[in-house]
Amino acid sequence: MYRLENELLKIEIESKGAELKSVFGKIDKIEYIWPGTEGSFQKSAPNLFPFIGNIKNGEINYPYKGKRIILPMDKHGFVRDMEFELIKEEKDILEFQLKWNELLKSKYPYEFLFKVKYELKENILIQSYIVENIDEEPMFYHVGGHTAFNCEYMKEDKFEDYYLKFYDKKCIEYNMDKGGQFVSSEKINLDLEDPFKLYKKRFKEHAYVLDEIKNKKISLRKNNSKNGVDIEFEDFPLVTLWSSGDNSKFICLEPWVGTTDFIENSGKVEEKYLIEQLEPKNKKEYKQIMKFM
Repeated sequence: MYRLENELLKIEIESKGAELKSVFGKIDKIEYIWPGTEGSFQKSAPNLFPFIGNIKNGEINYPYKGKRIILPMDKHGFVRDMEFELIKEEKDILEFQLKWNELLKSKYPYEFLFKVKYELKENILIQSYIVENIDEEPMFYHVGGHTAFNCEYMKEDKFEDYYLKFYDKKCIEYNMDKGGQFVSSEKINLDLEDPFKLYKKRFKEHAYVLDEIKNKKISLRKNNSKNGVDIEFEDFPLVTLWSSGDNSKFICLEPWVGTTDFIENSGKVEEKYLIEQLEPKNKKEYKQIMKFM
């Protein structure tokens, strides 16, 4: 486990998946990240690349070197289960890297570098994804986060003691099919509640896949408390809200460039919603900013 620490926060990150495992508030003795040690969700904050969500038929059709090839792809891609290399370690920065290899090319055709960087500044943690195309071909991908924020600052807390605040009330929602696997491309206008109260029943059947939010900030708060988290995700066009159907006390706030496949998806990578196309020898960075109170 790797650590960043200052007088306010202690951060822990593991090399598998370059996954954030803990943000501990030293003043109020609060753990802000779900530990993933119980319940049905056995992770804390998996990083998602090169694709997000469920993949129709479990495979993707790519244009590559003048041909079309079809390769298998797992839900949420593969980096969350891969061992990353630590490439930078400074007082306030940890940066990890995953590099393509021949095994990964059997799942994803491109030669790439995928980096995850964490930078601690007082009570703010900046998490960056850096995607680099070192191939000779244009590279297609999605990228995003899946952080589970703890909703049990004290042992007696209930999930219902927590709520979300949105700073833009109007957005678009995509409905999931009855199996909770894929989404319809039909855009549904949604007026977000203020506050957006957390309770398990609202997440029992599906996640909230929210698009066209102008103000890319969400706050998680506990009733009658100063403690919580502000999440800013300006580089991500879409955010998904999810919690498990069991009694685990967490809410996932997931900024995404991309989404689970639409029911109507053709399987061709270039037709996926919000697909990124990165030209050879180029790179692109995406930042999520988390402020802990």
